[in-house]
Amino acid sequence: MGAERSTRKSDVLRRLDALARAVPVRYGVTRSLCEHYAVQFTRLRTADTPIGANDLWIASPALADDCTLVINNMREFERVAGLKLENWAENPVPPSVGRYVFGSR
Repeated sequence: MGAERSTRKSDVLRRLDALARAVPVRYGVTRSLCEHYAVQFTRLRTADTPIGANDLWIASPALADDCTLVINNMREFERVAGLKLENWAENPVPPSVGRYVFGSR
Protein backbone atom coordinates (compact mmCIF):
# COMPACT_ATOMS: atom_id res chain seq x y z
CA MET A 1 0.00 0.00 0.00
CA GLY A 2 2.85 2.33 0.77
CA ALA A 3 4.25 2.12 -2.75
CA GLU A 4 0.89 2.86 -4.34
CA ARG A 5 0.49 6.06 -2.31
CA SER A 6 4.14 7.13 -2.44
CA THR A 7 5.30 10.24 -4.26
CA ARG A 8 8.34 8.11 -5.27
CA LYS A 9 6.26 5.17 -6.50
CA SER A 10 8.68 3.92 -9.18
CA ASP A 11 11.63 3.99 -6.77
CA VAL A 12 9.68 2.21 -4.02
CA LEU A 13 8.47 -0.45 -6.48
CA ARG A 14 12.05 -0.99 -7.72
CA ARG A 15 13.23 -1.49 -4.15
CA LEU A 16 10.34 -3.86 -3.40
CA ASP A 17 11.21 -5.91 -6.50
CA ALA A 18 14.81 -6.20 -5.31
CA LEU A 19 13.63 -7.30 -1.88
CA ALA A 20 11.24 -9.86 -3.35
CA ARG A 21 14.10 -11.37 -5.38
CA ALA A 22 16.33 -11.53 -2.29
CA VAL A 23 13.79 -12.97 0.17
CA PRO A 24 11.89 -16.08 -0.91
CA VAL A 25 8.14 -16.05 -0.33
CA ARG A 26 6.77 -19.32 1.02
CA TYR A 27 3.07 -18.80 0.45
CA GLY A 28 0.89 -18.14 -2.52
CA VAL A 29 0.85 -14.36 -2.49
CA THR A 30 1.89 -13.09 -5.90
CA ARG A 31 3.00 -9.66 -6.97
CA SER A 32 -0.23 -9.33 -8.97
CA LEU A 33 -2.34 -10.09 -5.90
CA CYS A 34 -0.43 -7.51 -3.85
CA GLU A 35 -0.73 -4.90 -6.60
CA HIS A 36 -4.49 -5.43 -6.81
CA TYR A 37 -4.72 -5.14 -3.01
CA ALA A 38 -2.72 -1.89 -2.96
CA VAL A 39 -4.56 -0.28 -5.87
CA GLN A 40 -8.00 -1.18 -4.52
CA PHE A 41 -7.07 -0.15 -0.96
CA THR A 42 -5.86 3.23 -2.17
CA ARG A 43 -8.85 3.78 -4.47
CA LEU A 44 -11.41 2.83 -1.81
CA ARG A 45 -9.68 4.88 0.89
CA THR A 46 -9.41 7.93 -1.38
CA ALA A 47 -13.13 7.63 -2.19
CA ASP A 48 -13.84 7.28 1.56
CA THR A 49 -15.57 3.94 0.90
CA PRO A 50 -13.14 1.40 2.36
CA ILE A 51 -13.89 -2.25 2.93
CA GLY A 52 -12.35 -4.40 5.63
CA ALA A 53 -8.73 -5.47 5.16
CA ASN A 54 -9.71 -9.14 5.31
CA ASP A 55 -12.41 -8.60 2.70
CA LEU A 56 -9.83 -6.99 0.45
CA TRP A 57 -7.60 -10.07 0.91
CA ILE A 58 -10.59 -12.17 -0.18
CA ALA A 59 -11.21 -10.01 -3.26
CA SER A 60 -7.59 -9.62 -4.41
CA PRO A 61 -6.95 -13.25 -5.52
CA ALA A 62 -10.07 -13.14 -7.66
CA LEU A 63 -8.87 -9.92 -9.29
CA ALA A 64 -5.32 -11.21 -9.74
CA ASP A 65 -6.47 -14.47 -11.37
CA ASP A 66 -9.40 -12.91 -13.29
CA CYS A 67 -11.90 -15.12 -11.46
CA THR A 68 -15.42 -14.61 -10.22
CA LEU A 69 -15.78 -14.26 -6.45
CA VAL A 70 -18.66 -16.32 -5.07
CA ILE A 71 -19.84 -14.51 -1.95
CA ASN A 72 -23.00 -13.80 0.02
CA ASN A 73 -21.89 -10.30 1.04
CA MET A 74 -22.50 -8.52 -2.24
CA ARG A 75 -22.91 -5.02 -0.76
CA GLU A 76 -19.39 -4.91 0.67
CA PHE A 77 -17.66 -6.36 -2.38
CA GLU A 78 -19.54 -4.36 -5.03
CA ARG A 79 -17.29 -1.42 -4.17
CA VAL A 80 -14.21 -3.25 -5.49
CA ALA A 81 -13.62 -2.03 -9.05
CA GLY A 82 -13.43 -4.75 -11.69
CA LEU A 83 -14.42 -7.57 -9.33
CA LYS A 84 -16.81 -10.12 -10.82
CA LEU A 85 -19.30 -11.37 -8.23
CA GLU A 86 -21.91 -14.09 -7.93
CA ASN A 87 -24.15 -14.97 -5.00
CA TRP A 88 -25.00 -18.66 -5.10
CA ALA A 89 -27.05 -18.31 -1.89
CA GLU A 90 -29.59 -16.31 -3.93
CA ASN A 91 -29.18 -18.41 -7.06
CA PRO A 92 -27.94 -21.86 -5.95
CA VAL A 93 -27.44 -23.29 -9.44
CA PRO A 94 -23.83 -22.39 -10.34
CA PRO A 95 -22.78 -22.06 -13.97
CA SER A 96 -21.08 -25.12 -15.38
CA VAL A 97 -17.98 -23.30 -16.64
CA GLY A 98 -15.74 -20.56 -15.34
CA ARG A 99 -13.09 -19.80 -12.78
CA TYR A 100 -14.19 -19.07 -9.23
CA VAL A 101 -12.78 -18.00 -5.88
CA PHE A 102 -14.98 -18.74 -2.89
CA GLY A 103 -15.21 -16.18 -0.10
CA SER A 104 -16.05 -16.88 3.50
CA ARG A 105 -18.60 -14.14 4.14
